[in-house]
Amino acid sequence: MKILYITRTFPPSVGGMEQQSYEFYYALKKIHEVYLISWSHGLPLLPLFFIKAIVKGSYYCLKYHVDIVQMGDLSLSPLVVLFKYLFRKKTLAMSHGKDAFFNNVLYSTTVIPLAKKLDGIVCVSSFLKQHLGTRGFIDERLFAIPNGINIALYEHVLDREDARNHIEKTYGINLRNTKIVLSVSRLVKKKGLSNFIENILPIVIRSIPNAVFLIVGESRKKEAKEEKAKILHAIEKHCLQKHIHFCGEVTDRTILLRQLYTISDVFIMPNQRIEGDCEGFGIVALESAMHELPVVAFSVDGIPAAVKDGKNGKLLPEGNNLGFAQTIIRLLRDEKRRTALGRHARTFVSKYYSWERITYMYSDIITKLHISKRI
Repeated sequence: MKILYITRTFPPSVGGMEQQSYEFYYALKKIHEVYLISWSHGLPLLPLFFIKAIVKGSYYCLKYHVDIVQMGDLSLSPLVVLFKYLFRKKTLAMSHGKDAFFNNVLYSTTVIPLAKKLDGIVCVSSFLKQHLGTRGFIDERLFAIPNGINIALYEHVLDREDARNHIEKTYGINLRNTKIVLSVSRLVKKKGLSNFIENILPIVIRSIPNAVFLIVGESRKKEAKEEKAKILHAIEKHCLQKHIHFCGEVTDRTILLRQLYTISDVFIMPNQRIEGDCEGFGIVALESAMHELPVVAFSVDGIPAAVKDGKNGKLLPEGNNLGFAQTIIRLLRDEKRRTALGRHARTFVSKYYSWERITYMYSDIITKLHISKRI
């Protein structure tokens, strides 16, 4: 089958969605004939991308007679006017999170109504599927398929001691005889890091004085500056300067980030619900599992699609700060239990979240849309 894949998030731009778009594209190419129209110049120049998508998309439809037009997220839904109604192609889009929740007037009155014209929307979690249902989307056109992960990238297991030496040298820190808690996320409110440092980490430190918290991630947005200010205030308030290290934005997902996962003992996702935004899935939960690193997470938004309690981590009700802290403490104290859960996490994620499995699930939807007579 011939598929035209249009995405505004693609390397060399860096980010979780960019990585997912890249891996999804190459996994889908193993099954179908796929033509790519991508963008890597950010949101300010997005109108230029629409022009590019219209011109190149028209060319692909006329020359190669594509069967399905696949869009990377709901923000590209205005293209449905061209491809569905002019070229009479079946149209499909992914929904990752914010594209389903964004609710300013322009988006709600233009993009959302056009998104409802799509023949299918694949949500990365059941949570997103249910939310779109509340916004008036037709249920039979909504599907839930989780994100996948490239298992081959993690076949080689890094040496923990070598990784620690490199991290210590890179950041100028001493991690000997420590228990390491890791977070990989943008510094925005929904990630819950300021709450974690204010209300959870001090409890962990009192029980495990040699615990340290490594924060990987940055963001240049105003919201991130406000969140980081709260984080710095909490650090000073609780005298946690010796227990927290900012590692900044790590763009090398194959070396430095892998080393950070390798040396850590517990991975955390202390997310919180934020109006107008959400955590659609949580790909970092899969990445940590592939390093045999158990996850402790709040059961918020789409995170339960990525973290299965007892399978690749522990899920707690949102706001249960004490329970979150106690779960971390138990895992840090019990190496045998922590190791067993980490190994099970890798096996579980390898089995159920490989791109091979995910793209075949996706391909089944594409096939059903293709044979459907509805336009």
